[in-house]
Amino acid sequence: MLKLIFNFILIWLVFLSSLGYVAYQLQKPSFLVAEARQVRLYDRLTGQIGAVLPKATKDSPFTDAELKDIITQSIDANAFYDFTNQAATAYLDWLTGRADTLTFNYNFTPTKSRLNDTITEKLLAKYNNLPTCQTKDLHTWSTANGLPSCQLPASNVQSNDVESAFRNQATTLTRDLPDQLTAGVPSPQLLQTRKDVIEALKVIKFIWLVTAAFLALYLLIFRSRAFFSLAVIFLIAGLLEIGFSLIGWEWLRRLVSDSLTKNNQAVAAFIVDMVSAGIEVLKTLLGNLSIITLSLGGLFLILGVVYAVKRKAKPVLTRLS
Repeated sequence: MLKLIFNFILIWLVFLSSLGYVAYQLQKPSFLVAEARQVRLYDRLTGQIGAVLPKATKDSPFTDAELKDIITQSIDANAFYDFTNQAATAYLDWLTGRADTLTFNYNFTPTKSRLNDTITEKLLAKYNNLPTCQTKDLHTWSTANGLPSCQLPASNVQSNDVESAFRNQATTLTRDLPDQLTAGVPSPQLLQTRKDVIEALKVIKFIWLVTAAFLALYLLIFRSRAFFSLAVIFLIAGLLEIGFSLIGWEWLRRLVSDSLTKNNQAVAAFIVDMVSAGIEVLKTLLGNLSIITLSLGGLFLILGVVYAVKRKAKPVLTRLS
């Protein structure tokens, strides 16, 4: 009876330890950045400019494809992942209690400058493809409301001011972007999240400690007779991990997606895509752990067979001697 209770408890402890390990990885900036690269987060973000920047798409003279070109030329993948790493390190250090204060400051001025240059180049390119103005068009010609309907002839004195006018337009389009990205004062919700995260990490470490203690106690009490039982425990735990990977993550994906898109229908497709990418990372991680768990189950099974053969062979050898 005692062994059955130990078996039942250990099955769930091993399973929960695996889930805890998956959750524990989320507090590591290096892991998050590596997985962001793996799921091509930069490409996903730039591929859905209309959802990510709906206001910019609406008010700018550019299509989604042109905006994507502007952003990818101004902010390449390496710059994006470097920013992600810095932000993740600052926020996760604070959220997990590794740092007492939330300190994050990112100089965005060079990026704004590159955006202004790229936007100006794009406007000039679009302008140069316009037909040359006729005399009747010169009276209403203006860049005040974006691109004019035609380009000025080279002989017109205003043609020398076109680039300057477009640069002013570019500055107008990016004026709401900050020069510095800072963390600011944490909100009450973020402070509560920090408390929850710290407590969750303590619970995960406690589960690991209890699991290790139960395994050690199990081997101490039952010794070599524990191997067959441990094989069953790890094989069942591995199957639970596989089952969770097939069902649990999909349930979690739907739950998180529905919660986040409830009041954000305009960016619903983007949110669902991001959540799906994140869940896929966790699913892969738990899937890899299930292989390890099943392998340990197989190892304990082999050890159980070896020690069973030794126990049977020992009386025979004793009688022969």
